[in-house]
Amino acid sequence: MTVRAPGHAELVRTWPLEVLAHNEWPGLGVLPEIIGAFVLSNDPAVMAFLARARDVLVEQTGDGSMSGYQSGDRARVGAVVRAIADALGAEGISYVGVPPSFEQEGQKLRFPARILEHRQGNCLDLSCFLAAAFELAGLHPLIFMVEGHAFVGAWTTPDCFAGPAMDDASQIAKRVELGEMIVLETTLLARTPPARFDEAVRAAARRLEAPEKFQCALDLRAARKLRIRALQVGTRGGTASEDEAVALSFAPSAALLPEALQRSGAARPAVGEAARRHRRLEGKPRPHAPQPLLNFRPTKSNLGFLVPRPRTLRGSSPRRDLRSRCAADARRGGLAQPRGIGGREPARGLSARRDRGAGSTPTGTRSSLDASLTAIFRAARS
Repeated sequence: MTVRAPGHAELVRTWPLEVLAHNEWPGLGVLPEIIGAFVLSNDPAVMAFLARARDVLVEQTGDGSMSGYQSGDRARVGAVVRAIADALGAEGISYVGVPPSFEQEGQKLRFPARILEHRQGNCLDLSCFLAAAFELAGLHPLIFMVEGHAFVGAWTTPDCFAGPAMDDASQIAKRVELGEMIVLETTLLARTPPARFDEAVRAAARRLEAPEKFQCALDLRAARKLRIRALQVGTRGGTASEDEAVALSFAPSAALLPEALQRSGAARPAVGEAARRHRRLEGKPRPHAPQPLLNFRPTKSNLGFLVPRPRTLRGSSPRRDLRSRCAADARRGGLAQPRGIGGREPARGLSARRDRGAGSTPTGTRSSLDASLTAIFRAARS
């Protein structure tokens, strides 16, 4: 980059730029969540494969619908995952090795069309392939990285982590034990004959028992929320081919740009009263813009508070815990034991005593308060 200005010396800075192939994943060292770009749920080959998996689902359950989490039944989600895994085993795919330390240094991936055409793939190829099939079936897939290996999984509930990468093996193991996730050893499906579904599940769960080898879990749903989309694979005769050139364009959203850059493209206001009025209104939200406090919707991840004197909360340190009591206890007039996040007792913080007027009363019952606080605590830990 060269910067020139009248009366100043020319400034030249040079940075190295590494250009990767369109099918090359850079590894965990740089943006591990970019693996979501290689989960090609929009590939026609994945769509054709899912049609075959639907036939397997009909044979196993009598119902071929793949409606994601609409049924609200974890057993149904498990049946869909089983059908997709059995369909992959029926493809007769053979396992091939991966480069050493691929999880850190990256590798070139085989796209779904090539996996099905040549009937071969390594652990990461097959994990991305199955993750794409899970996503196309309406599920939230995960890709797990351990030392020298990768395997796949899916949420049994419409959930995801707060961020795209989770490196706490104990949290993953607990969710698998509680039935909130299904993990699957993909390489066992690429042998002759393929392993049974239950065997592949147990083998993947055993890999979580070695936390020293665990690298991270990549949550594809969380990555999609960060606008990491699947690569647009070119087509030739209706079949996806990774040998074709892939044209990519990236236009950063204004929300991702620094505030100074957002304003630099705006028209300059007129000099005078109009300019002063523009400066006064510049930092204020637009009247028609949706405001979180005006459009508050109670969910498990937030709480509505009844605060008699909101001004008393101004200036409170965010490092302190908030002591509160549920609305049911407040209506009865009794002073309930202050509730803490995850059921823990806050060490210090704002008191809920009525004589100080700084109390806050969460709406809802005690049971709903406990459930919401537990959900918020888990989300903060993840």
